[in-house]
Amino acid sequence: MGEVRAAIERDFLGEHERQVDFRGDQHFAPLLQFICERYQVERSDLYLLEITPDQYELSLLIWLWPDRVVGCEVAREGSKFEIVGTGTIQTHKKSLRGRKAKHFKIVERIALSEHDQS
Repeated sequence: MGEVRAAIERDFLGEHERQVDFRGDQHFAPLLQFICERYQVERSDLYLLEITPDQYELSLLIWLWPDRVVGCEVAREGSKFEIVGTGTIQTHKKSLRGRKAKHFKIVERIALSEHDQS
């Protein structure tokens, strides 16, 4: 049981570092600033749920604490980006299965701890 708990904590700490790196990534800075202004949230309220690389762009799924999910595309070169969709976190959670569901639970745990709602 101790090994499982240690593995869970390693996953949690690794994901927490990933979220901090995401919020501070200069490539994403214009997008994150736009999202913060448009949706009136703080950068600390943004959580990267998914990133999918493509030949010319990166597709990101970002959780805006506490209840919105935004899909974005960011050009690999330069700072061009586009919001391609929005939805609710509840709808997103219902669609999760397997590894994606496990990953979301970790991100959710981080969000709850950062917002003192655990």
